[in-house]
Amino acid sequence: MNAVSRLLRAADRRVDRVADIVADRLDAFNHAVDPVAGAASDPALQAEVDALLRPALSRDLDRVRRDFVENDEYVCVEHGLPAEIVDRIQQEIVVGRATRSVVPWYRAAGSIGYRRIQREAPFTAALYRSRAMIDYVSALCGKPIHCKSDDDDHACTFYVYSKPGDRMSFHYDVCGCEDAASYSLIIGVVDDSTQKLLVELHRGDDARTPRSLAISTRPGLIITFAGSKVWHGVSRLGRNELRVTLGLAYATNDHQPSKRRLVKVMADTLFHFGLGGKLNRRA
Repeated sequence: MNAVSRLLRAADRRVDRVADIVADRLDAFNHAVDPVAGAASDPALQAEVDALLRPALSRDLDRVRRDFVENDEYVCVEHGLPAEIVDRIQQEIVVGRATRSVVPWYRAAGSIGYRRIQREAPFTAALYRSRAMIDYVSALCGKPIHCKSDDDDHACTFYVYSKPGDRMSFHYDVCGCEDAASYSLIIGVVDDSTQKLLVELHRGDDARTPRSLAISTRPGLIITFAGSKVWHGVSRLGRNELRVTLGLAYATNDHQPSKRRLVKVMADTLFHFGLGGKLNRRA
């Protein structure tokens, strides 16, 4: 039995090495398709964003934290960000710059990733990096969290739904991390639509009654949740509609198991920033 276990462990290590090699090459491809580099934040702008965010995020924080815990690490705050902040974010969106990808039966939408946001949407990038935002998420989950790498396009992303039928199938936001290590925020930015964020709470938890939610992501709404716990998707967009959300991802540690990192990078390549961007540029 020990010999079999050793063989299985050795095989698993080899699979991990192959997964790391493939993920590295796909990551390089994604960056080559859109070779923009991240940008450092402006200290004055960062201080301004922190000053705007802190009073908004600290409002009624004890109740928000209780709701987050009671709902197994999920909470929706209807008016989480004031109009002043939402207006600044909206000013930085250029819908036509989004990288569109269409994967039959799974996803149809556009994305603007973090590397490009750092260059073209400095206020939004400063919001993601804000100490006030980091403290807010840490207060909800009860443990220290940090921003993801400046090279991780999924760290801070605009999701643009602009064509009839745009949608997203149900999924978890593991983001390449271990279970319980990744936390996501969805912020409503533009919502001229009938499209809904679909959320399934307590899925697979026999001790709790499942809840199905259909949420209009109005500008200023903030949803915070544990990526590995909340099953969620997006309904189809109607004609002559537009919906834009800002997705933020934070983590409790930097470790990404090899196989999970490969799945995450493959998703970036196929569904978001890689092949979609290459095809866009050929069109």
